[in-house]
Amino acid sequence: HFANSYTDARTGARVQQRAEKADTARDRSLSERSLQMWHGPPVVVAGYNNNMRLVHRRDVVVLETEMQHTARVIWLDGRPVPTGAVQQWQGYSRGHWERDTLVVETIGYKENWLDAQGRPLTEQARTIERIRRVNYGTLEVSMTIDDPKAYTKPWNTVTIKLALVLNTDLLEYICNENEKSLQHM
Repeated sequence: HFANSYTDARTGARVQQRAEKADTARDRSLSERSLQMWHGPPVVVAGYNNNMRLVHRRDVVVLETEMQHTARVIWLDGRPVPTGAVQQWQGYSRGHWERDTLVVETIGYKENWLDAQGRPLTEQARTIERIRRVNYGTLEVSMTIDDPKAYTKPWNTVTIKLALVLNTDLLEYICNENEKSLQHM
């Protein structure tokens, strides 16, 4: 159910905007159903509660988000991509270091929305994120999206800067506790 659609000037993709009404809860987005708050890669900034914990070990980086408590694993050990049609909401990520920048390639997404503006992300998507600590309190993230099913050519997101707050804890975030209204959506 879509209210209207338009062509995104930057990407050439057809963007479909959701209508306010839906026949069933399954017609609503994953975030409205409190199943997946992040649209695509978790470094995409949401409207609020963007807190994230980054845990780095020799062979893995884990990005844990406060909203919905999702954990994304980025393997740094050179392992091959699994064979078969592995599809996950946040894809399958492998990374490597280029000097001071973590370069992360992700494939194997489930078809979903990349962002709240309705830009699609399909199972054919491949994203490359470049994550770099600029200074003591700032993390810089840029991303290239290559999705031949949704876009006519690869395109780059704007570079975002995230504040780093060291030695803090993520708080419990439960949006759908005692949820009673979803059945009426």
